[in-house]
Amino acid sequence: MTSSICKTLTRPLHFLSSRRRSNSVGSLVPSLSRFPVLTSLDISFCNLVQIPEAIGQLHCLEDLNIGGNNIVALPHCIKELPKLRVLNLEYCKHLKWLPSTLLPIRRVSYGGIYVFNCPNLSDTEGCRVTVISWMIRMIQVNLQCSFPKYSIRAVVPGTKIPRWFSEQNAGSSIWLDPSPILDDNNCIGIAVCGTFVAHHASPQFVRRVTGSLLECRFHRSRYETGRYNVPIWFKQDLITTELDHMLLMFLSHQYIKSGSKEGTYYPELAIESDYPEVVEVKSVGYRWVLKEDVEQFNPTMMYRANSSSRHNQKHKFLAIQDEQLM
Repeated sequence: MTSSICKTLTRPLHFLSSRRRSNSVGSLVPSLSRFPVLTSLDISFCNLVQIPEAIGQLHCLEDLNIGGNNIVALPHCIKELPKLRVLNLEYCKHLKWLPSTLLPIRRVSYGGIYVFNCPNLSDTEGCRVTVISWMIRMIQVNLQCSFPKYSIRAVVPGTKIPRWFSEQNAGSSIWLDPSPILDDNNCIGIAVCGTFVAHHASPQFVRRVTGSLLECRFHRSRYETGRYNVPIWFKQDLITTELDHMLLMFLSHQYIKSGSKEGTYYPELAIESDYPEVVEVKSVGYRWVLKEDVEQFNPTMMYRANSSSRHNQKHKFLAIQDEQLM
């Protein structure tokens, strides 16, 4: 490495490691243009009141974490990032508004939107609709491109699992019944949903090292488990307690059979936390997803009061009424 390259690299990296500045936007903007092929950017907890529009110059950006900042709304430049696949908005306590489009629709092996602990959102129902619509369209694109193995994950405000998830159970786990799809080649994967809430913790607990908030786990035995984490870190001193959230996850067919004996399915699904003393998983549900479930998806069906009269319920992926999203 030459000295000029070192100087170019250390300037923005020095900014990213400095979290005490009261106004960091001015330092960040001129640095971004030096990284036109940057794929991952973490500017979380930088006391930003707005996200610089210069981020729109990062056309190779795939993962963006802007959580823990004091932003009220997302910048328009988010829409100018054609490769963005992961957006983390955890602990944005001043966030009020979300655009109708958060991430581009494209073929990916992994994608995620995480709207966790944003208590001032003005339209939580609109947030759920936006994120779920994005997830469905992502599945549609991957289905058309025959992407072999992919997962899409999200966390949004929510208190109740939609009835579309045909199998539901109170608590953190549920037994999987693969019998409906054993002879069906149209199954493309499994959709998982769980509701959870964080309770107040004792001071002794708060001093523990932070860790992952949630994991979706498929169990066969104590020693054989498929784990799919949610990249939200537990920060007890920042969590607004008693605020309900919903975990949504889609795993393609290959994930469910990976690692299991003789190509069979895992028998148990569980949503678990590294902090069961504080994080309570209230309910969990799933649905085996067929090709026809997503092929006929229409976003307007979300708010149609009686859409079952026009389409067979089996062929509707998200004919969810308003109260089902609550």
